[in-house]
Amino acid sequence: MVSDKAWLVGAGPGAPALLTVRGAELLARAELVLHDAEVSPELLALAASAALRLAPASAAELTSLVLEASRAGRRVVRLISGDPHFSASG
Repeated sequence: MVSDKAWLVGAGPGAPALLTVRGAELLARAELVLHDAEVSPELLALAASAALRLAPASAAELTSLVLEASRAGRRVVRLISGDPHFSASG
């Protein structure tokens, strides 16, 4: 089943206890987590154990990975350090 979806999750200040409940749920179910290099390892540890975790080097690489994985039906989470509404990468 193709989902054609990717979820944008803000990491906030970086503490796992401050992540939204929905963000934690999405990470726990993710198959692919694309994250900023600044995201804390503690937050990445909330992702499903089988999830692939990648920090793309460029915006073009990020876009390509999101599109390819979501079109293939994978559950993709884009984990952005800080608040995604104030982030240029969001």
